[in-house]
Order: sequence, then C-alpha cells, then structure tokens
Amino acid sequence: MGIRKTAEPAPSADDGDDAAQEAQFRNFLDAVHANTASKLTAEIKETYLSTMFCLLGNISYRLGRELRFDAASGRFAGDAEADAMLREPYRAPYTIPRI
Repeated sequence: MGIRKTAEPAPSADDGDDAAQEAQFRNFLDAVHANTASKLTAEIKETYLSTMFCLLGNISYRLGRELRFDAASGRFAGDAEADAMLREPYRAPYTIPRI
C-alpha cells in the first residue's frame, strides 16, 4: 500500500475548538499540580496510545514508506533512520540523561 501525498494542507493545532483544547491542557496541569491521576479526564494509557499512533504515522509519512514498529522495544524493526525520528535532539542544558 503506497502513501498518497496531496497538496491539501494538513490540519493544524489552530483547527478545532480552542476552548476544548485549553480545558484538556488545564485538566492535565491541575492533575500534575495535585499529584494525582484521579483528576485526569482521560486515561493515561489511552492518551499515550492515541498520541503514539499519530506520531508513528507521521514518521512513516515523512519517510515515505511503510514501517514496522516493535511496541515491546519501542523501536522500529531494523530502521535506524525511523528510530532517529522518535526523539528530537535536546538543546543543552535542557537534556535528559540516559540511565
């Protein structure tokens, strides 16, 4: 199955209901501030999966090919170029050390 590229503009963060997006963000910050997941209106795993699928699809689209993702390892199967797109490089001094 090939990837169809069109000249149509992609959706942006400005599309949709700003008030709903702001409410979701506010809910997340309130839960972090209260240090309790019970305040969240969306399950963490559901949010992670829905976001992950979008990001993986975007990587596939940008590379112009089908990819195989290994969820257990969190990496693409045999594709270093795609793996490199999983995380943007951090700018010093805002780095996260690898443990």
